[in-house]
Parts: sequence; structure tokens; C-alpha cells
Amino acid sequence: MKPEEGALETPAESQDRAVRTVDALLLRKARNALAALRPNHAARLAAWRLMLRDEDGVLVRYSSEEFAQLSPMGQYIEQVRAEAEALLVHEQLGCAPLNDTEREDLTLRALGILPSDEASRFAEIASLHDVSPKHILVNAEHFLAGIRAIESNYGTASALAYGLLLIVGVRSKSEMIKYGAMIQILFDRITLVPSVIQLLTRLGGKDLSRAPFDTQFTVLTHLHEHLLSSRNDRPGIEFRLNRVLEAALDHSNSEPPNLLGRVALDAVMTAKLNFPVKLVAVDNLLSLEVVLGHMRVYWESASNTPLSHVAVQPGVKTSVLDLFPRTHHEIGIWFSRQGQLTRAIHAFRDTLALKSDMPETLHELAQVYLRGNQPNEAIEAARQAVTLNQEFAEAYVTLGSAYLVRDLSDKAVEVLKTAIRLKPNLAEAFNNLGFAYQQKNELEKSIMAFQSATRIRPEYAQAHYNLGNAYLAASKVKSAIAAYQRTIKVNPSFVRAYYNLGQAYYQENLLNDSIEAYKKVLQINPKHAGALYNLGLVYRDKGMKEKAVEIIEQAVKLNPNLLR
Repeated sequence: MKPEEGALETPAESQDRAVRTVDALLLRKARNALAALRPNHAARLAAWRLMLRDEDGVLVRYSSEEFAQLSPMGQYIEQVRAEAEALLVHEQLGCAPLNDTEREDLTLRALGILPSDEASRFAEIASLHDVSPKHILVNAEHFLAGIRAIESNYGTASALAYGLLLIVGVRSKSEMIKYGAMIQILFDRITLVPSVIQLLTRLGGKDLSRAPFDTQFTVLTHLHEHLLSSRNDRPGIEFRLNRVLEAALDHSNSEPPNLLGRVALDAVMTAKLNFPVKLVAVDNLLSLEVVLGHMRVYWESASNTPLSHVAVQPGVKTSVLDLFPRTHHEIGIWFSRQGQLTRAIHAFRDTLALKSDMPETLHELAQVYLRGNQPNEAIEAARQAVTLNQEFAEAYVTLGSAYLVRDLSDKAVEVLKTAIRLKPNLAEAFNNLGFAYQQKNELEKSIMAFQSATRIRPEYAQAHYNLGNAYLAASKVKSAIAAYQRTIKVNPSFVRAYYNLGQAYYQENLLNDSIEAYKKVLQINPKHAGALYNLGLVYRDKGMKEKAVEIIEQAVKLNPNLLR
């Protein structure tokens, strides 16, 4: 209500006037808000629409009842919007002077337009207690709930990037902002070029995901080609999104990404264009399916293949958020290769907490348990793997290995035969089957299994060595000698093969050959007490007693238990 001439406004009347003035400004701004935004702004790509409504002559976003039903993140976003509107009101009241940039930013936020750059988004997200880097990783359930909330409010690209950065160890808000800025720099570098700007500008505020197919495909092709051009042709090993970003932005000393790293970055960039995107998995090969209107376009991150309307191979389609457990899996592989078994186990468990039906993770976990001398845990993990994938031959091999450690040779034979039925050329299955038969004292069957392993893979040094041991146990010494010689030919540094060859020569009374075999052991490992001791015994049998005593004394110094 307009005050009477000459009368002073009450504070309530002044505030009411300021609110209505700001509301009018917001409505005017809303008419051309999208046109004023950068062509690659998230709100413009998603065809933002004003969600404020008139209630008793005042613009509001939610009623008090509706606000109460919002998620904590939704309430936070609305509070920030309302605070922006309040600051604009305070400016009208003369309480909060603003410069043009501040006014523009607050106006957009008061309209409900979220910031587009990932640095600003990550700054907001990381400020929220439940999804802050220090709290979102409390457990898998909390992590997934937080990521879903981020996706619902900020979009898939922000949720995916934020989650991946958390998983690979980014913990501070400042680091999050840093990598968010890098994402935006790369996205701007790709999309703020004349050809793409022209296409996006032609949309006139329409949602890019609903644009004509030709426009969509041209923009996606440009994104695809730019990301390809930013990569080293040499396949890399880096999968951590922060490091992949550094490589994409030409930072020095950056390791090129592996397939997982490529897919992760490709998915984030595609999602920032507001295109629906899915992960396609065929065994260990990952690609993306991008939905352009009623068409499906396939993006093969593993190669320089152009975008295609036909998938190279049909695969299992899942949410791109499945990159989270796959990244945990990759971390487990990395720790396993470094020999950090406890950390590998934790990483694989984190993988399974996010996605329990991953037989490849269960298999890797079983192998790590085996290496850590935890056969019972290995058996359980391997069993789960073959339950999920009954065609998983390698997992049956690992299960057989675990049974062998527990001296459960009958069970080992059963599962190893299953592995061979599934993959008749799986040399490891035949090798372990040889061990199982040897454990059962069925030496002929053991020899046949090891022979099969060496036929399938002639360069399989361990199988040749195991065959030699089986021959030796069966008193077929000449055959054992031949098997050990083949082992050494394949692997000239195989110490145990030289050692057992020395024993085989000794049994055949080939003393000079035995001496040479033991000397070879000592060339590779001068402190091999067993080889020294046996060499002394050979010299004794050759009548070289002084030399024999000297060498045996050296052996006993290294291992006093040799005299017991």
C-alpha cells in the first residue's frame, strides 16, 4: 500500500515495498535470464525454468509445508536462494550496497539458478556437513545416499566427479575446489569455441538434450574429438580423476590415463552437456552410451574409434555412478601389485560395499587372501565369485588353490576340473590340478596334468618345474632332469630349478653336473645354505674332503640347523 503524502514509511512498509520491487526485478530478469548466461552454462544447457510462484502477492519457491519435506540438501539450496533474495531486498533498503557483479550473481541465485562452474558447486557441496569430504565416507550407505542427493540437486556430472575425487583420496574443501576449477577449465576449453557457441546459441534457451539430433551429435563429436586429441596415444596406468584431469590439461609429469580414467573423464564431460549417459561393460572393457533424443550413440574410450550408432559389443548397461566401485576395485589392484595386502583387502571390501555383485572383485579379494595366508577367507570369496558367475574359470582355479592350502585335495580336483571344462586351454588350471593329484599321491595323474600345462603354455616355467618335481617323486629321475632343464631354459634365474637339478644329478651319480648346478644356485644367491651344504656333500663323495669340510662349514654358519 502506498503511504499518504508526506507520511513516513514504517519499517514493515519499507520492507514490503523492497520485497515487491525485488520480485518485479526478478520477474523481468527471468524473461531473458538464459540469454544472458554463457552458452555452456548448466542452466542454459538444461533449459532452466522459473520455479517461483506468486503467493499472496509475493514470490515464493516453497510453502512452509513443502520446505519441511525437502531433503537437507534441498533445504540448504533453498536457504541460499532465499538469502540471495534477502540481500537484494537489503540493497533496496539501502542496507547492503552491491556492485554490478555481486548483484548479478545474487539475482541469478534468487531466481533459483545454481552456479555452473564445478569449483563453486564443490565449494557448496563440501560445506554441507553430511556430504563434506570428512563425513560422507563414514560408510558405503552414507556415501551412496550423499551422492544421490548431490545428483538430484546438482546433476550427474557434479555427483560423479565429486564422488570419484573422494574415492581417490581428495579430502579437503580447498582441494575439491581446485579440481572443480580444473574440470570447468577443461569443459570451457572444449565448449567455448566459435563452432560450439554458435550451435548452443541457436538453441534459444531450449534443453540441449531435446535439441535436433544433428545439433546434439555435432556438439558431442566435438567433445569426443577434443578429449581424444588431449590424450597420449600410449596407454597409461592412471585411473585417479584428479591425475587424469592434470594430464588432460597438459600438466607436466602426468601419467596418461588407463581405460577407467578415460571413461571417468569422458562421462563427467558428457554429463556436463546435460546428455543422459550410461556405462556399458563387456567383461573388462568399458564404454559409454549417450542418449541423443531417440538415438543411442556409443563412445569407445579405449580407442580412437569415431562415435557410432552401433555398440561394438552388446554389454551390460548401468549407471555411470558404477564407476565408483570400479575405482575402488582399481585401487585394490594397485595395492595388491605393491604388496600392500591389508590395504588391498580394504579397497576390495569397499568395492563390494558399494556393489556386492562384482565377481571379478571377489576373485581378486580371494587371491589377496591366499597371498596373505588366509585360505578360509579365500575360499569364501572365491565361492561367492563362482556363485555370481558360474562361467568364471579363473575363480575356480583360485578356489582350487585355496582348497590345496587347506589340504582339501578332493575338493580341489573337483573345482579345477570345472575350470578346465570351462576353459580347456587354461594352463594354471592344469598346473594346480597337478598339485592336487600330487597331494593325493596320484603321481601319474599329477605328471599328466603338469604335462598338459606345459603343452598349453611352453614358456610356463613354474609348470615345467612342478613337472620335474612330480617326476622326481615318482623316481623318474632322468625325466625330472629334462624337466628342470626346460625350466631353466625358460627362466635362467629359477633358483629352485637349479637346486633340484643338482639333487637329480646327484641321484644319477652325475657328480660334476651336480656341482655345476649347485654353483649356479650360488651365483644367483651366494647365501643359499642348502646349496652350499649339498655342494659340500658332492665334494665329499668325490674324495675332496678338505674342500667339502670348508664348504659345509660355510653352510652351517649360514644355517646352524643343517647339523640337526
